[in-house]
Amino acid sequence: MTRTQFAKHSGDRTVGRSYSGAFSMALVGTIIVAGAASFSVSELASVGGSSPSAAAAINDQGVVVGWSYNATPEQHSTLWSAAGVPADLGTLGGSQSAGAAISSSGAIVGASSNAAGAYHAARWPSANATPIDLGTLGGTNSQAAGINSAGDVVGSSMTPGDGPMHATLWVGGQPNAQDLGVLPGGMYSQAFAINSAGDIVGVSDDVSGLTQATLWRAAGGHVAVGLKSLGGSYSQAKGINDKGDIVGMSTNSSNVFRAVLWAAPGYLPIDLGTLGGSFGGANAINAAGNIVGYSGAAGDARHATLWSGASHSPVDLGFLPNGFGSEASSINASGQIAGFGTNSIYENRAMFWNPSSPTPAPAPGGECERKDGDRGDRNARGNNERGERKDDKRGRERDNDRDNDRGNRAGGQRSNRSNGQQNNHEHQGDEQGNC
Repeated sequence: MTRTQFAKHSGDRTVGRSYSGAFSMALVGTIIVAGAASFSVSELASVGGSSPSAAAAINDQGVVVGWSYNATPEQHSTLWSAAGVPADLGTLGGSQSAGAAISSSGAIVGASSNAAGAYHAARWPSANATPIDLGTLGGTNSQAAGINSAGDVVGSSMTPGDGPMHATLWVGGQPNAQDLGVLPGGMYSQAFAINSAGDIVGVSDDVSGLTQATLWRAAGGHVAVGLKSLGGSYSQAKGINDKGDIVGMSTNSSNVFRAVLWAAPGYLPIDLGTLGGSFGGANAINAAGNIVGYSGAAGDARHATLWSGASHSPVDLGFLPNGFGSEASSINASGQIAGFGTNSIYENRAMFWNPSSPTPAPAPGGECERKDGDRGDRNARGNNERGERKDDKRGRERDNDRDNDRGNRAGGQRSNRSNGQQNNHEHQGDEQGNC
């Protein structure tokens, strides 16, 4: 583990441009990593000023998407420019929406409520465009979680008769939902990320009742293939890069969630380790193989985490001053990171980590990572975490992850409505289908 120093900057604020009279980006500290670049840590303003928010994804241009509350207050999909200026992306006619992923061309996907109160996968062609309803597989609700350089979108949808959620592909980002199916004998699946080759990752149950990280390879006709776990009964794939490396989480033989790397082409699971606590989860991986997510620090407090370099040693990315936890959702080719953390009053706030010497980003159409897609997942974990911190400021994330998945499988419409409402990131994230 690489140790870090988090230097709080009391009263030190960096102003980009203002929105509704609020700072668009406030510098709250610096992460100093021994033998590596340091990171400046900023809180991103919501469209309503100082109100809850979360960042779900960042593209190679440094543009961030997620959700925040407006002045109403209603949760809306939000885009933060490279300067940190927030913009309300609107809805499909309902009161709520959340962004989950963004491509290098600036197309955004996520979920939104419509006038009838259903939650549908949505695509915003650009920051100023009207959202497009991507529809469902025949059920009431759906949500989008990832997008690649070709504009292909992945997520999940309820099946006809409001049956179990199935992983879904919308080719070219058009309202032509395709069912990706499940593992043999399974009933439920979700897709979280897609790379430029069209390879898709997510989760599915199987005939034995186990929940497995799942890969749908384009070359194999998008037939679901389960990935090995760390010895437990649950695993989930959240991000994939263009090399084909996959990251996510898995329970081990002690039934504890750990961050995992499934490196191509063998896809044997590698436990990425923690910051000294017991648990962890990975949301995204970039072209260089740098991975972000969260892990337990001393006392099992939840900290945003970067696993970098060939050894993938975990780096503590810190959290907001007087805050109680954080999570990294997405990382771009330059090493810029987006995520969220809880503040001193137990509210989520969108966060941005900027490395001191970012590497040049490749041309659009190169690296794709998730974003996590599972917006709803990440937000749910973040919201659960606030309550847990109030009790004893300790993480119970492995139980939350397991409960969220069971809820999606058994809860059907109720689960998807919750994901849509909280979407980001779910958490909103477990993330990242970003390009």
